[in-house]
Amino acid sequence: MNFEKIEKTTSPRRKSRWQGRAVASKRGPWDEISFTLPTHRKADFVAPGHDRAHPFLRTVVLEPKDGEEAPIPVAVVGENYGLLQHVEIGQVIVNALKDLGVYYSLMPCTLEISEFGEWAHFRFELDDDFALTPPDGHRIGFCIEIFNSVDGSSRLLMTTSWLRQICDNGLVARENSDLELSRIHDRNLALNEVRRTLKTALERVREDGKVLQKWWATQFSSGLSTWIDQTLTPRWGKMKAARVHSICRSGHDGDPERFVQKPASEMDIGAKKRVPGAPHEAKSIYDLAQALSWVAGTIENVEDRRRHIADIPKLVETI
Repeated sequence: MNFEKIEKTTSPRRKSRWQGRAVASKRGPWDEISFTLPTHRKADFVAPGHDRAHPFLRTVVLEPKDGEEAPIPVAVVGENYGLLQHVEIGQVIVNALKDLGVYYSLMPCTLEISEFGEWAHFRFELDDDFALTPPDGHRIGFCIEIFNSVDGSSRLLMTTSWLRQICDNGLVARENSDLELSRIHDRNLALNEVRRTLKTALERVREDGKVLQKWWATQFSSGLSTWIDQTLTPRWGKMKAARVHSICRSGHDGDPERFVQKPASEMDIGAKKRVPGAPHEAKSIYDLAQALSWVAGTIENVEDRRRHIADIPKLVETI
């Protein structure tokens, strides 16, 4: 796959890997993003030098982009596997957004894609009509996110999220941010529910907004250290918990000291770096959620990162 066309243009704080392998990133209009996407096809699963194909298995092959490259097998799947091209689901989303009257030609789209295109993640950022401005003045925009694979490793999934542009934080406001569109890749894979699902997503903005407004209106003055040690540490581990504590107490992130017998709230962070948009001291549930989102956003494993971000609404309700 030609990584020269998909450069790492997202936040430099984030390095991404999928199943231990490199992930490339790019942000731009869909027309530009779609041009870079790879194409895959199903082929017979045969032994080298032989023509007899396996009767129940197929292979998924990455098609070459030019005459100098050769096809690359990327997965073995069942004979009924429904291969959905990344560009196909992306274009279906764009067409549905156009039909709903919310798409515009320069709508930002962020792409993350694995080295041979087995897995891809798209994030479409809607315009200011779907944005909120919290008391800190840092705008957050509503996004539609798509996760797709061509190798059978995961379902097709659509979710909603909020993007805080000053720090590139992705945040979900509710545990059920996943929409009803979740499809197994089989011969019955159909996309005729995309428009209805997107319409539901747009209707969620108001409800999400109420949750976020509650977060930034809910203050806490004590109990953070106890919550860090007793609630967050068992869920996220001591190193991540110590970083969240540092951001909430000082607005700075860093690399916690290692191999020490201290609770996360007492660990030294060492060399500190200012977190964009973070207050000098977190005072609201919203501030805490953004600190959690910042730390989750630095996780290299893209699937682990998504699980941590999805965990935030449940966590902030416990403080």
